[in-house]
Order: sequence, then C-alpha cells, then structure tokens
Amino acid sequence: MTLHYLQAFFLGVCIAVLALIVQVFISLIFSLGSFHVEFSKASLTALQLLGVVSIGALIEEVIRVCIFSAYRIRRSITQNLPTLGLLMGSGFAACEVLLRISFASHLSEYLGLLGIFILHSLLGLILGTLLSRQSGHRFLPLQIFWMILALFIIHVLYNAFIIFFISPIVNT
Repeated sequence: MTLHYLQAFFLGVCIAVLALIVQVFISLIFSLGSFHVEFSKASLTALQLLGVVSIGALIEEVIRVCIFSAYRIRRSITQNLPTLGLLMGSGFAACEVLLRISFASHLSEYLGLLGIFILHSLLGLILGTLLSRQSGHRFLPLQIFWMILALFIIHVLYNAFIIFFISPIVNT
C-alpha cells in the first residue's frame, strides 16, 4: 500500500507538469498571454485576471479529475481514496509551489504559496472523497463532469477571494 501513496504523490507532480504544458500550449495558440500574471499588473483589470486564471483552473481540474479517475480504475483502488487524493493534491501543489517560489520576493507572496499548497491538497482530498463514493469501476461522463465542475467552482472561488479581497489589502 505504501507504493500507492508514493505513486499518488508523483502522479500529482505529473498532473501539474501536464497542466502547465497544456496551459502554455493554449496560451501560445490563442495568444492569451502568460498564465503567470502578477496581480499588480496595470494592463489587466481584476475581472480580466480572474478570467485568465479561471482558464488555468479549468485546465488543471479537467486533467486532475480525468487522470486520477483513470488511475483509480486502472489500479482497481477502492480503499484510502481520500488519502491518495490528498497525496496527489500535495504532489500537484509541491510542483506548482516549486515552480513559483523563484518569483516570491516578500512575505505575502510566501503566504500565497502556502495558500496554493493548501488549496491543491484540499482539492485532491475532495476528489478522492468523491471517487470513494462512486461504486464500481466505471464512471459515467456526467459523474466526471460534476466532479470537474465542483472542483472548478472551489478553485475559482479561491482565486476570486485572492484577487478581489487579499490582493488589494496586500498591495496597499
């Protein structure tokens, strides 16, 4: 069972890397600009910034749900899914934090990295819990859709909270 824990963590790392590659690819195709946008950037309003990071959140959640669901089915895992989801989310978060840590320059940005770690770990936990409530080894497309939508809404609400409430306080 320990191997499943390590696999879940590194699966999260792989999901994060894949999400980054897809985001960069889409950014290049549609000229949406960089998905790493600083909150103080004057060229984007807060609503536009929320739109850009929401696209990134949607990409992350689609990849997270599809790959972790496939992992569950492929490995025939029925036990400890919330724990495995938490570890997968932690792997995802660790990868994202390591990629962003070089951009952090003051305390508020380091606290933001902690928020990113907590968010992605909790999203993994929620996904693992949702998957543990599913019976059988097959998922209907509608079940996958609802899992993606639930995680996406939580992710966007977190991003909106940061953009509209935390960022103005920190930037003043």
